[in-house]
Amino acid sequence: MLTVRIRRRQVVETHRPAPRGLTRVTPELRADDAQLDSLRGELVRALDRLAADDYGSSASFRRI
Repeated sequence: MLTVRIRRRQVVETHRPAPRGLTRVTPELRADDAQLDSLRGELVRALDRLAADDYGSSASFRRI
Protein backbone atom coordinates (compact mmCIF):
# COMPACT_ATOMS: atom_id res chain seq x y z
CA MET A 1 0.00 0.00 0.00
CA LEU A 2 1.03 3.55 -0.67
CA THR A 3 0.75 6.07 2.14
CA VAL A 4 0.02 9.65 1.26
CA ARG A 5 0.41 12.58 3.63
CA ILE A 6 -2.24 15.24 3.37
CA ARG A 7 -2.97 18.43 5.28
CA ARG A 8 -2.86 18.32 9.07
CA ARG A 9 -0.41 15.43 8.84
CA GLN A 10 -3.10 12.82 8.43
CA VAL A 11 -2.01 9.61 6.80
CA VAL A 12 -4.33 8.02 4.28
CA GLU A 13 -3.59 4.59 2.86
CA THR A 14 -4.42 4.14 -0.79
CA HIS A 15 -4.19 1.18 -3.12
CA ARG A 16 -1.69 1.51 -5.92
CA PRO A 17 -2.05 -0.46 -9.14
CA ALA A 18 0.56 -3.12 -9.83
CA PRO A 19 3.48 -1.91 -11.95
CA ARG A 20 3.36 -2.89 -15.60
CA GLY A 21 4.98 -6.21 -16.26
CA LEU A 22 4.27 -7.52 -12.78
CA THR A 23 0.62 -8.31 -13.31
CA ARG A 24 -0.77 -11.80 -13.13
CA VAL A 25 -0.49 -13.71 -16.41
CA THR A 26 -4.00 -14.57 -17.54
CA PRO A 27 -5.06 -16.86 -20.38
CA GLU A 28 -5.99 -13.77 -22.38
CA LEU A 29 -2.48 -12.37 -22.02
CA ARG A 30 -0.98 -15.70 -23.03
CA ALA A 31 -3.23 -15.74 -26.10
CA ASP A 32 -2.10 -12.21 -26.94
CA ASP A 33 1.55 -13.28 -26.63
CA ALA A 34 0.93 -16.29 -28.86
CA GLN A 35 -0.76 -14.07 -31.43
CA LEU A 36 2.15 -11.62 -31.34
CA ASP A 37 4.64 -14.47 -31.80
CA SER A 38 2.65 -15.68 -34.79
CA LEU A 39 2.61 -12.19 -36.31
CA ARG A 40 6.35 -11.80 -35.72
CA GLY A 41 6.96 -15.08 -37.50
CA GLU A 42 4.86 -13.96 -40.47
CA LEU A 43 6.73 -10.66 -40.60
CA VAL A 44 10.13 -12.38 -40.56
CA ARG A 45 9.07 -14.75 -43.35
CA ALA A 46 7.80 -11.83 -45.44
CA LEU A 47 11.05 -9.92 -44.92
CA ASP A 48 13.05 -13.02 -45.82
CA ARG A 49 11.11 -13.34 -49.08
CA LEU A 50 11.69 -9.67 -49.90
CA ALA A 51 15.40 -9.95 -49.14
CA ALA A 52 15.74 -13.08 -51.25
CA ASP A 53 14.07 -11.38 -54.24
CA ASP A 54 15.99 -8.11 -53.94
CA TYR A 55 19.63 -8.08 -54.95
CA GLY A 56 20.03 -4.47 -53.77
CA SER A 57 20.87 -3.02 -50.42
CA SER A 58 18.05 -4.70 -48.52
CA ALA A 59 19.59 -8.10 -49.23
CA SER A 60 21.96 -7.37 -46.37
CA PHE A 61 19.02 -7.96 -44.03
CA ARG A 62 18.70 -11.53 -45.19
CA ARG A 63 18.94 -13.99 -42.34
CA ILE A 64 21.85 -16.39 -42.30
